[in-house]
This record gives sequence, structure tokens and C-alpha cells, in this order.
Amino acid sequence: MIRYFLKRLLLMIPTFFAILLIAYLMTSNLTGTIVDAMSAYGEGDALDSFYEKIDAPDNRVTKFVRYCYDLVVHGEMGKTSSATFIKDEVAFRLKYTAGVAVLGFLVSILIGIPLGVLAAVNHNRWPDHTVSTFSTFLASIPSYCLVLVLVFIFSLWLGILPVSGIDTWKGYVMPVIVLGVGGMSLASRMTRSAVLEILSKPYLTVLRAKGLPEWKILYKHVLKNAVVPLLSVAGNIAVAALCSTLIVENFFSVPGIGAYLVNAVKGRDQQRLLGSVVVLALIIMGIGFVTDMLGVLCSPKFRKQIGKNGRKLSKGADE
Repeated sequence: MIRYFLKRLLLMIPTFFAILLIAYLMTSNLTGTIVDAMSAYGEGDALDSFYEKIDAPDNRVTKFVRYCYDLVVHGEMGKTSSATFIKDEVAFRLKYTAGVAVLGFLVSILIGIPLGVLAAVNHNRWPDHTVSTFSTFLASIPSYCLVLVLVFIFSLWLGILPVSGIDTWKGYVMPVIVLGVGGMSLASRMTRSAVLEILSKPYLTVLRAKGLPEWKILYKHVLKNAVVPLLSVAGNIAVAALCSTLIVENFFSVPGIGAYLVNAVKGRDQQRLLGSVVVLALIIMGIGFVTDMLGVLCSPKFRKQIGKNGRKLSKGADE
């Protein structure tokens, strides 16, 4: 299993640099892109000495290598035209994005998963139809429409929540609701499908024939076996919540990564664009890695399969 974890972790490295390369090539082709600060770090270091030895030209390839070198060796993501560090700007904004995304994720999970279980247990009955209709309705509402409705009700009509900014806890309410509504509909629908699939297994009929109460079958057998698909649901919702902040932050003037990325696109600032991509790519890959690892730990069948593959590899090596 440790070998599987290490293999999965090592596969993230080429994936990350492939994403970074694509983002670099796309942003470097933009007209008016700011690229003057690309070689602002590490002048006179080992990489510059290597460039001098091979007489490397000053082109996109050498600048991209310089950016990767500074990122990996120095932990830097470049400077802006005003000589401020990208990593400092991103670190300041990341806490707001993380706060909104985590709260939206928790709302989605804590409401959506129980609703999905309720719908699956009451399949083809009124709770199932109600939850399915409600989830479909929420999923069909565009984010910007929901934002306008919330602002009209809570800010203009009732006057209890601020229109923009998150200076107090009240500023988090509407952004979290917008993120939570989208994730909640996704969580309820995917949870319903996962639980329904397990409820159709033949061994549950045997358990009922033995006289086990329905609540015990649900909590001890159905939900236990639904952990792996529910972890996949949670991972998808976490990624969706993070990506949705790119839209929500601009509506509510939240000083997070989403607003930072949009402003970088408007200003054609390659340094800020790449800094945002680096952070978002690492977070999304981290979410996928944690989800996969938890799925392996919670799935005896998967652990058994990995153990068999490991024994086959070790046996082949011995032979």
C-alpha cells in the first residue's frame, strides 16, 4: 500500500508541471502580457551560470525553466510590476478563498448527503420525489441568478446582510449559501445513486431475512459500504466549491484567489496568472490525492487488490 501511495504521489509531479507548462504557453501568447519580471529571481545563481556556459537564448523555454527553477528551489512565484512578491499576495488572499470554500463544502456535505440517503431509502416514494425535484431545481439555477435573488432579499429588502465584503461573519453568509446550494444538489443526487446501488445488492435481502432491523442494515451495512463512493462525492464537491469561488468572489467582492485570478486576466499579468494557477493546481491535486488515499484505506477490496499486485511485483523481481 505504501508503494501505491508513493506511486500516486510521484505521478502528481509531472501532472503539475504539465499544467504549469500549458498555463505558461497560453499566457505567454497573450498580447500585452507582462513578462518582464520572469527572470527577476536568482540572477547570478547556478541556473544563470549554466545558461552562460551553454549560451542559452532568452526565449520562452529558458524563461519557463527559470520560473520552474525559482518555484522549486527558491519557493518563489515571481514579482509583479510593482516589485511585490506573488507568493505574499497569494498567501494573503488564500485565507479568504479557503474560508468561503470550506464553509460552502461543509454546508453541501452536511445537508446534501443526508438528503441523498433519505431519497434512496424512500425510493419511488414522496421523500424521493421531493428531494429529487428540489435537487434538480437547485442545480438548474445559475449562480448569478441566485446571487441576485439573495442580494435582493437579504440586503435590499431585509437589510440584514452586506452586499459585498467579508469584514464580519455576515459577509460570509451569502457566498457560502451560493456555494452550498450548488454542492448540495450535487451531493444529494450522487449520494442517492450510490446508496441505491448498494441497496440493490442481494446480501441485504439475506440480512432482512435474518430479522435485522432496517435501521441497523442502513447504518451498519449500507452506509459502511457507501463510504468509498461518498468520499468520491466529497472530493468532487470540494473541487467544485473551490472552482465556484472564482465566480462568487467577484460577485461579492471577496479578496480571494478567484478575484485575484480574474483581475490578473484583465490586466494580462502573467506573473499573477501563473501564481494563481500554481496554487489552484496544487490544491486540486491535493484534494484528489487525499480522496484517493482515503478511498484505498476504507476499501478492503482495493487494499487486497493492491496487496496482490505488490506481491506479484516482488515475486517477479525475485525471479
